[in-house]
Formats: sequence, C-alpha cells, structure tokens
Amino acid sequence: MSASTDPHRARSHHAGPRGLLDAAWRPAGLLYLACCLAGLLAGLYPQAVYPARSAVTAAPLPALRTLAVAQALFILLAQPLIALRRAERGLARRYWAETILESATWLVATVPFYTAAAYLGDATAVDVLRTAVYLACLWPVAWAAGALLARRGAARAPVGLLLLVAAALPGVHYLFREFLPVYRAAWLWQLAPATAAWDAAASRAGTLLPRPLWSLAAWPAVALALLAGSVLGKQPR
Repeated sequence: MSASTDPHRARSHHAGPRGLLDAAWRPAGLLYLACCLAGLLAGLYPQAVYPARSAVTAAPLPALRTLAVAQALFILLAQPLIALRRAERGLARRYWAETILESATWLVATVPFYTAAAYLGDATAVDVLRTAVYLACLWPVAWAAGALLARRGAARAPVGLLLLVAAALPGVHYLFREFLPVYRAAWLWQLAPATAAWDAAASRAGTLLPRPLWSLAAWPAVALALLAGSVLGKQPR
C-alpha cells in the first residue's frame, strides 16, 4: 500500500516536524488578530473605555491598555475552547507542543499591534514588555484548561466556571465598591486578569514587572494546579 493511502503512515508523517510547522498557524489565528485589532481600535475612544470618567485625558490614548484587556479576555475565554477542540481531535501526543507553538506564533504576530498601541499610548518598550510579561502568565492557564475541558468528565464544569469567574471579577469588584464599600475589595481589581492587564499596560510606569507581584504570580499558580490535574488524570483523547 502506498504512503498516500496508508492511514498509519499518514498520521506518522503529520506527527513529525512538518505537522508542528503546520500547527504554527491555523484559522483560529485570524480570530486572535481580529480580537487584537478590536482592542487597539477601542483605545481610540478613551471616554468609552476608561473605568472612571475622571481619569479620561486628551492624551495619551489607552491603546496599549485596551489591547492588553482584549488579549486577556481572549486568552481566558477563547483560547481554552480552541485548545479543547484540538485535544478532542485525538492529538494528545502533540497537544502541548502544537498549542504552545501556536501561542508563540501568535505572540510574534501581535508585534505590529503592540508597536501601534505603544505609539498611540506614548508607551515605552518597558511598558510593552511589562504588558507582555503579564499576558504570558495567562497563557498556561488556557493550555491546561483546554486539556482538562477535553476530558468531558467531572473536571469540565469547575474549569469552565473558573474561567468565567476570572473574566467576571471586575464586575464583582464593582459590586463591592458600589454596594459594600465597607469591605476592602481592591484585591479583586488586582487579581482580575482584565483589570490587572489594564494596570500592567499603563504608559511610562517605569517598572519591568507588573505590581503587585502577587497578582503576577496568582495565575501561573492556577495554571500549575490545572496542569497537575491534567497530568495526574487521564490525558485528552
């Protein structure tokens, strides 16, 4: 039987370096770029995106901040579903390599958006690096969540709920601030990926690492917990 008609040989061929290269860019990348473009364009309208009207200024535009928020929400809500679909296709052996390679490719594709956002927002290279560092800490959460969601078992519901709660934390912070001001809830703002990304992307902040440092470490810790569950349990089929 020829190589073109032998399913086993075809799968083996796809699993090699050529298969990894093919995985570096897939149609889902267009969705990611569209999300980045939407975030960049949102930064052109500060009166619509600043959390408080008193913070609105004529310049600089919050383009880097809105780009960071768009990426954070994509990583939490869209990337796990993309990874889930890959894991469900029977790519368990290549799941981590292909998913990480794809994310790295997307990072490179985001450079023009970061360049434009930094120019519009009067941000420095340090500001861009700080933003990228924070967002890089969110990617492992999406990878591990996708692997766990693919199991269709008891882990699917709590993992999905975790991602939704993480995305909704800014709303929880708002409720505390408006209706329960006696309780100090600033930590919710610092923990929520969307608002922490907003703070990390501040222009001319001067520090390489986002502050507070515990908010930077929180989501990698969550990723490690999810990864432990993925490794100890059954691998995605």
